[in-house]
This record gives sequence, C-alpha cells and structure tokens, in this order.
Amino acid sequence: MRIRLLLFFTATFITLSLCAQSSAPLTWWNPAETPGIPPDGIGWPQDSSHFYSRLPPDAEHAVRKDVFDLSKQPSGVTLHFTSNAPAIIVEYALRDQLQFPHMPATGVSGVDLYDSLGQRVVATYQFGDTVRYRFAGLPVPAGTNPMGYSLYLPLYNTVKWLHIGVEPGYALTPYRKTHSATVVVYGTSIAQGACASRPGLSWGNLLGRITGYDVINLGFSGNGRLEPEVIGYLTRLDPTVYILDCLPNLTDRSPDEVYKKIVDAVDQVRRAHPATPIILAEHAGFGNEQTNETNRNRCAAVNTALRKAIADLRRKKVKGLYLLEKRTIGLDSDSFVDQVHPNDAGMMRYARAYARLISRVVNR
Repeated sequence: MRIRLLLFFTATFITLSLCAQSSAPLTWWNPAETPGIPPDGIGWPQDSSHFYSRLPPDAEHAVRKDVFDLSKQPSGVTLHFTSNAPAIIVEYALRDQLQFPHMPATGVSGVDLYDSLGQRVVATYQFGDTVRYRFAGLPVPAGTNPMGYSLYLPLYNTVKWLHIGVEPGYALTPYRKTHSATVVVYGTSIAQGACASRPGLSWGNLLGRITGYDVINLGFSGNGRLEPEVIGYLTRLDPTVYILDCLPNLTDRSPDEVYKKIVDAVDQVRRAHPATPIILAEHAGFGNEQTNETNRNRCAAVNTALRKAIADLRRKKVKGLYLLEKRTIGLDSDSFVDQVHPNDAGMMRYARAYARLISRVVNR
C-alpha cells in the first residue's frame, strides 16, 4: 500500500511539474507578422497569407494546380534569428498528412534547428493537431552576443501558422541573412526533399549550409517536368546559378521529347539571362538498376538525351552550360529509401557533388 501511495504521489508531482512548465508564459514571434524580414529560400516577397509559399500568388493561374499546391509546402524555407534563451519552442499547425510510408513525420512535417556554429540542435517533439518542438539546454551567451539560429521548415507539408517562443526575460530577434550567391533549383521530389529523415538533411538545405548560399528550392514532387510556365517564374529571379534537375520525372517520355524539353528550357532561360550559369543534372539512377534492366535503360535514355542536348546547344554557341554527371553524384544501392528517392546518405552525396561543381562555376 505504501509503495502504491508513493508511486501515486510521485506521478502526481511529475504531472504537476510538467503542467507548470508547459503553462509558463512565453514571448512569441510570428514570422508572418514581420514581412519585412522574409525567410531564406523564397524568391518572391509574400504577404502574410502566403508567407511560406515558394511561388507567388499569381502563379495559381499560370502553372498547373499540382505544381501550385506543392509550392505551398515550404521545402528549403528557412527562418533566421538570434536568441540568448536556454530553450526555444516552435509550435505550428499543418494542412496535410504527417508522414508517408517511405518518409517519417520528422522529414515530411518536422522542423530542424541549427546554430550559427553549424551544429544541429536536438529537440523533443510532439505531432498532432498542433506540432510542438522544444529545443532545450541551449547555451546562454554572456554579454551582448546572442547565438544565431536557422530553422528549416517542413519539406512536404503546408504550414497554416507557426510561432516561435522563448521564456520571459530572454530575447529572440529575427534577421535576414546575407549571402554571397543565390542558387535557384528546379527539380522533382528528390529536390523537394524525399526522402530525408528531417529537413536539415534534404540536399538543398545541405547545399546551403555547405556553401553559405541562399538556395531557392523549386522542387515539385512528381511535377518537375521542365514546363515553360514554371520556367517563366524561374526567369523572374536573378540568381548566381540555375539548376535544372528534372530528369527523374521525365523517364516516361521519349528521348526526342526529353531532348526538346531540355533545349526549350535552356533557350527560355537564356532569353532572359544570357550569361547566368545553368547546371543540368543527369538522372542519378535507380536503387535497383543493377538488377532491373528496364530502370537501367530508362535512366540511360534520359541521360543520353541530356548529353545530346548540351552538345547541340554548345555547337550553337550557347555558353555557361554545366553538366552534373550521374557518376559524380555517385549513388549506390545503399543510397536509396526505395527505387528512386535517396536516403540521408544519398542526400549528402547529392549535396557534396553540387557543392563541388557550384564552387567551380561561381569562382569561374
């Protein structure tokens, strides 16, 4: 009986303690209410109702519905702030399903926090109608030099609202990070982030951390098809480098159609930006292509069409074209979650391959 009473009072004490902690008043920042400090990873300033969208509102009537709906998922969108708080709480609500069979909720719907030293901050989290991340045990800097933080938003879910809180007496100050270069990526589900286990490990976000560049992610799951309507929005931007990485969504097209799409896409970009470097990526391969001849041939066909298109464009004196080769990305069968989407190891290989090439392009 004494043991039961002891357990009861202990459990009651722990519950009350947790309630006391969770009910403590917090000072909240709602990024959508500070539009003068837009996030990284967005090419167009947005109003509060579209604050985390990757395409502007007028794209709703210009691109296909599937593309516009996917643009509401903030893959690559990153919030920057400084804080001296020992704990940072992020709460937000989502519109779509929390996880996929091949991708966990932490990647589909989670957030990721990194400090200005490049270290990931580990959190406790809870998924539900409201998602809550608590990043605790943070260093409390002495003096007037708070720690800088970068918060990566969900890769595959639409954010309805989001706010970031600290305990009273501590400061949280948003800021816009400066970058020496900007990279615009037009791609597929792989570029959008499938199937990273958390947002910080998508290859676009990895690339941003490796290079320090602002990476604007226009990867649209199943819908990276080199469409002129989407490329029209790319050309509204003025980046340091363009990346066209759409071949994984074109393996169902004939080589002639793939060739034409590539040539037309480059021509469309070149009319608006005669000198901006364009990286065209080969299909990085399938996870089972060593044993599946059909997939091996599909990959080879689109890559052959890409190489032919680049060669013909160069013969026409189109300059500033760069090829990211499949072998340079270097995926193997252990780099995939399924037959086409890279896991975290595969994402790192993608990011490092792009970083090496982009470094040469920017320095040149």
